[in-house]
Amino acid sequence: MPETTVSDTPPCFDPSDLALLQEQLGDNRDSVPAIITMYLTEAPLHVARIVAAVTSSDALALRQHAHRLRGSSQIVGARTIASLCQQLENCGHRGDLAPTADLRSALEQALAQTLPLLVQERQQRTSQPG
Repeated sequence: MPETTVSDTPPCFDPSDLALLQEQLGDNRDSVPAIITMYLTEAPLHVARIVAAVTSSDALALRQHAHRLRGSSQIVGARTIASLCQQLENCGHRGDLAPTADLRSALEQALAQTLPLLVQERQQRTSQPG
């Protein structure tokens, strides 16, 4: 399977993933906003760890942190972040850090674009009647 490039990344956020999550969680309307809040707190920390791993050429740390952020990003519908993390994780797995500078930059941009959309989504979900 060919490696995707930064320009091939999907839309930054898809709220249908959160709708599916809500369906799986059932009637508990507080769970999805709580999950979004956790993501809003933890995603920037993971990105900072990814940046540090890229800067220090630590392939193992890169792979681990990209894997963690990819999983949580998939849950909340942060598709661009998940895609970029998959690419970073693959780089870490291969020990090929050459493409990581561009991917890291794209990840930081994607985070800046996605977090406000998730804040808005959380606000909409907390203002909806149960």
